Amino acid sequence: MKTSDQIAKLTDAICENFMLAINSGPWAPRVNEDMSITTHCNQFVNGVAKSINYFGFWPSNRAESMLANDIYALVWGSPEWTNIEGSVAQDHANNGAFVIAVQDEDPHGHVCVIRPGAMTLSTKWNKSVPKCVNVGATVFLDKGVNWAFGEREPQYFLLNSTMAPV
Repeated sequence: MKTSDQIAKLTDAICENFMLAINSGPWAPRVNEDMSITTHCNQFVNGVAKSINYFGFWPSNRAESMLANDIYALVWGSPEWTNIEGSVAQDHANNGAFVIAVQDEDPHGHVCVIRPGAMTLSTKWNKSVPKCVNVGATVFLDKGVNWAFGEREPQYFLLNSTMAPV
């Protein structure tokens, strides 16, 4: 597939699945009776993955998609994925590759998609970071990955089958 086709396919996948997280969609954050928030980062990332024909986040032996910590464990142990630096993550996303930022935490982690765009400065981490699409307690399409995670920078993973020359 040509790089321009990959970028278009990734952009379409992001936009189509992002729509499910806004305007009270099924993946929008929900405030529970106890004031906790239920989020759907895993469902969003899995939706984007399925849209580009990657089904590894929804194994056939599960009734629902993996949670963020499960995704983290999968990508660390899978030859289908490569752990990369944030600056390289942005380059790959700009070429249409599927790249995620993920962090495992107790009791649950977080995952988001690196989107095509320009790196942006994070004053929290004092470095340039890739742009992401986040579906979590906050939902956004155009901020640095530092807005999606706490004090610790996430790990970035590239789905090898979507890699184009950088």
